[in-house]
Amino acid sequence: MPSVSDQLAELLYKMPPAKEEDINKLSSELEKAGHGDLVKKLLDKPPRVLVGVLYSYGTCGEAAYNAYKSLLSNPPSGNVVIEDFSTDALTVADTIRDSGADKVVILTIKRRGREPGVYVRHVTLKQPSAIEAVEEIRPSLEGLLDVDALLRGLNVFLGEGDIEVHECEPESESCEECTKLLIDSLMETLGMRDGV
Repeated sequence: MPSVSDQLAELLYKMPPAKEEDINKLSSELEKAGHGDLVKKLLDKPPRVLVGVLYSYGTCGEAAYNAYKSLLSNPPSGNVVIEDFSTDALTVADTIRDSGADKVVILTIKRRGREPGVYVRHVTLKQPSAIEAVEEIRPSLEGLLDVDALLRGLNVFLGEGDIEVHECEPESESCEECTKLLIDSLMETLGMRDGV
């Protein structure tokens, strides 16, 4: 009489391989049965968002830091990660790479002589030539905490990708209004209008 383990092994080898269910077919059947909302909720995964706050020394830096502290203590949602981008471009590039984020947003305060308020721009990173790369990373590696220097450095260290930048042009010397304006701008881009 053959052993049980031999019979089990024989049975396993003779069984047809498990058929993998087609997710599109299953979701279509559930939708036809009137469960479309459930299917959408199960299949729709919100994008992972990395929010980096860039601040420097001074009153404007303090206002940006206050936005960072507020977001850190009360994150907008589970798919949003808040990080401190007030460091060199290489460290920020590593943070972005390690995050696995679908979207990267930078919040900062920058005086450019515009009307006060928040300006949102989309930056597409482009790898510079080897000769240009040396000059592109120098300001960030020398400690300049400026969004333009950071983006030039990210061109070198990331080479590709899209970043959404929210810059607050302050109205006052203290820049204190920018704390709320930056948070509100982020909430709007995340589809959450009420702020933190």
